[in-house]
Amino acid sequence: MTSLLNLRWACHCLAVVALLAYNILQSLTIWIVAVCFLTALIITIKAQIKHHDPYDLNKLRDLHEQEDDLFEEPEINEDVEQVLCPHCFTTYQASKKACPACKKPNW
Repeated sequence: MTSLLNLRWACHCLAVVALLAYNILQSLTIWIVAVCFLTALIITIKAQIKHHDPYDLNKLRDLHEQEDDLFEEPEINEDVEQVLCPHCFTTYQASKKACPACKKPNW
């Protein structure tokens, strides 16, 4: 009789442990799903934010184009006679008496 009571008590204990384990696993599963969802959300948001690359080749090309525009020679009007200054090598109209850049006289 005592072995039957011990077996019955062991079965009850096993059932309680199984219920507790089921509840723990169920809540653990909910936490795992929540963590996975939040991780996926963070990864998606970071992918949507534009990454600023300091070594972007497009920006480098734009910078070189701007520099080329700065050093571009001014267009020379062919109708007006141009003179080259021997001091600073600037071209200017021959009608001017001095170079506009270095102010040296036109010889």
